[in-house]
Amino acid sequence: MIFLFVRHLVDLDHFTPLAYALGKSGRRAALVTYTANIPTDDFRLSFLETQAGVEVVHLAADEAGLNPNLTIDEIFQIFSKSVFEELFNPVEGAVFVHEREWNAFTERLEQISRERGVPMICAPAYAETFINFLQRFDVFDQGPLKRGYAGVENFRAVISPGGPIDERLERSFWPGKRVVLGSPRFSLEWIDVLRDIAPPAVIGGREGNLRLAIFMRNRFYPVFWSELFAALKLMLRFPNVSIAIVGHIRKGDRSAYWDPLFGDVEFPFPREKFQFGKNSEIFEVAEGTAATRVMEWADCVLNMGTSVVMEAVALRKPVFSLDNLHSNVTVTARYLPSTHIGCRDDLLKVMLALVRNRESAIEQFYDTDRWTSFVRVFLGEGDVLARYSDYFDEARVAAIGKD
Repeated sequence: MIFLFVRHLVDLDHFTPLAYALGKSGRRAALVTYTANIPTDDFRLSFLETQAGVEVVHLAADEAGLNPNLTIDEIFQIFSKSVFEELFNPVEGAVFVHEREWNAFTERLEQISRERGVPMICAPAYAETFINFLQRFDVFDQGPLKRGYAGVENFRAVISPGGPIDERLERSFWPGKRVVLGSPRFSLEWIDVLRDIAPPAVIGGREGNLRLAIFMRNRFYPVFWSELFAALKLMLRFPNVSIAIVGHIRKGDRSAYWDPLFGDVEFPFPREKFQFGKNSEIFEVAEGTAATRVMEWADCVLNMGTSVVMEAVALRKPVFSLDNLHSNVTVTARYLPSTHIGCRDDLLKVMLALVRNRESAIEQFYDTDRWTSFVRVFLGEGDVLARYSDYFDEARVAAIGKD
């Protein structure tokens, strides 16, 4: 049995394809949520519940549903006394898979790991979108990032999607423990599954318009709001342009746009502030819309540093890496030069090409060799999901019979 522990919403993006892969390969998996901020009705969890060999367990829940009042001790007791004892077979063995955050729950997991011979594997639930370390408003040294990996020495291995950013992290925080397997979240197999299972959605936008989607970050990451306004204004002056704004998934952050000096920001900006080209428009995507539906809708994706844009890269959709709108350096801008937007002149050049000949501009947006190399290094090539499934199973088999 492979236990996949979900603490945070972003863990669902990374761990649901792993549970799917394990079930598909004939192995047993349990996806275990242990905080009350994981929605039990998420469409991916509903899908996993139909898959042979896959269990979905919500520890922070009672008969009435999610219960935010349960303590870590109570939650862990539910796992150790009920779930683990029911699903664990000493002859079969098990593996614990958790993301990089070491906390009170993982400390207790470690005790079971030692007592029952269950290896613990760290699978950080992320796709690194910036190449710099000091990314947030409140980070001025590398200490906070390092604390995010505290306890990593207790894991047997740290699984990495790949790339030079992870190489730097390995040298700093987990020397000798990195295993490169690719990105399960952005494997084409899983993207195809998401398109099959995601709830239908009507995004909007006039038929025939150039469709641009912008995924916003949460309030802890810098945004140069005046320059964002200028970028949107520039794009909307062209005719036949639809811009869809997707708020951040974390609850409360959809309207919590913020600047450290000036406080809350009125965003999306008032419509009367824009000069619209013929048939051009800007609107918000309905809350709860699956990101994969937005990706299907969009011709191009505007990158503010959210990991979801890697899906656009995997699908070879043009990405505009708007590094002039924040204080970070995106991975896409650094390693895929055609995506880099360093100033409004760059954005104007891309828009002119798209308006003149949209089909040709999209088809020729990426240099094929650079794009192929980027996908291989950062997302992984070949059967990524099978690699994860095999690796976990090898760890399980190797642990059987060991003290």
